[in-house]
Amino acid sequence: MKKLNIILIIMLLMLSSTAYSQEYFKHEVSVGLGGGLSTLSYKTSFGDQKNGFGGLFTVGYHYFFTPAWAIGTGIDVALYNSKFDLKSVANRHSADARDYQGATFVFSSEVSDFSEKQNAIMLQIPIMAHYQFGKMYYAAAGGKIGLPLSSKYTGKGTFDNYGFFAGENHTYHSPADRDMGFDKFVGKESKGDLDLKASFLLALEAGVKLKLNDKTPLYLGLYFDYGLNNVRKDADLPQFVEYQSTAGVFGGDFAVHSAAQSQYLGANTSPITDKIAPMAFGVKARFAFGFSSRETGAQDDAPRPPRQTEVDTRQDEADRLAAEEAARRAAVEAEEAARRAAAEEAARRAAEEEAARLAAEEAARRRAEAEARTQIEKPVDGYDLNESILDNRQQRDLDQKIALLKQYPQFRVNINGHTCDIGTDEVNQRVGMARAERARAYLISQGISENRILRLTSILDREPLVPNTNEENRKINRRSQLIIID
Repeated sequence: MKKLNIILIIMLLMLSSTAYSQEYFKHEVSVGLGGGLSTLSYKTSFGDQKNGFGGLFTVGYHYFFTPAWAIGTGIDVALYNSKFDLKSVANRHSADARDYQGATFVFSSEVSDFSEKQNAIMLQIPIMAHYQFGKMYYAAAGGKIGLPLSSKYTGKGTFDNYGFFAGENHTYHSPADRDMGFDKFVGKESKGDLDLKASFLLALEAGVKLKLNDKTPLYLGLYFDYGLNNVRKDADLPQFVEYQSTAGVFGGDFAVHSAAQSQYLGANTSPITDKIAPMAFGVKARFAFGFSSRETGAQDDAPRPPRQTEVDTRQDEADRLAAEEAARRAAVEAEEAARRAAAEEAARRAAEEEAARLAAEEAARRRAEAEARTQIEKPVDGYDLNESILDNRQQRDLDQKIALLKQYPQFRVNINGHTCDIGTDEVNQRVGMARAERARAYLISQGISENRILRLTSILDREPLVPNTNEENRKINRRSQLIIID
């Protein structure tokens, strides 16, 4: 009985292999879409990982050795999505850090209500063995190599930060310490690129083949892709929450890296996640186009030599067609020459109009840039005596300059701090520098790159705008000023 079953299975395979013995296409080009569960799969030491949905666009080619067997390859562009949720971390994580003055302290952070999304777009090259069961069903198995084209993360959460300075035996954590990065930050956002490497995937597919016409079949099926290797680059993983400061620049901040590609804050250098692997399961539809058919059993008849009268008739017809073709080409060339002349004239007029438009735009751009320079270099005055803290009006003045600096990213500036004539040079030197440093810190906090701020200078009372004859004039002279450096 067992031998009979084996014989029946062999006969069925032979029948399926010869189902198209009369005619089949050796080459097949296809294009299709797929979608379903498509995620970056990983396990976390804390928090929850949630799978996401995505899809793929595929362009493929299959070469059929027989009506049943083929090998396929092509290009897939696949989208993967996943999510990480964290309600809270049970304990505070700490690490040694340095402030802007170079002092060592212990930086701690408590994380809660944190959510992060990760997505990746991969270019995949499949190598698949394809088998056709009869006229309707098919299955394919093989592998894929995935190259990351884009991989990003975006997150948001609450971070309660502390700074303990052993030399002072004091912990900083209050709204007054916020510009040092020590306070409770609600809704802190983070985003950046994931550093992923190439993936190797096991690929399976099965479904039905529907014949739309003689040369165009439609493949409908299920596909399953499973990543075999860890696509996360483990070298030099950053800490999940990282304190940042710049030596000599007042203040501090912190950065939040991706939970999928970072390590614990503190001495524990283990990654938060285990290996990251792409995984997908969904539905795929492919339109295929066959060509280069082969028909078995066809016989070629020997050609019959033509008679002389047939040769003469064919020659006359060839001469007539050649004359007609020559006349047609002459007419086409004349029409093409007229068209080229008209096109060249239109192109010349368009070029002149475009040059005039560009000149007007350039003049308008230069006027706008000159006005922006004037507004940026307008002083921010009104400081109280020996004071450097920015009040609301001064912050609004700086906000206007920040908007223009963002509009013109090529501008780089020096910041000068000025005082009135009251006080010693030593005091005025310190106050002028403090005003410049406060202005710089505010610009950086509002998104201006610190690389665009070249130098801070205390001018003291050496460059008054008006005579220091009364308090009103002295308030005008007590100022900070941005100077654009070309």
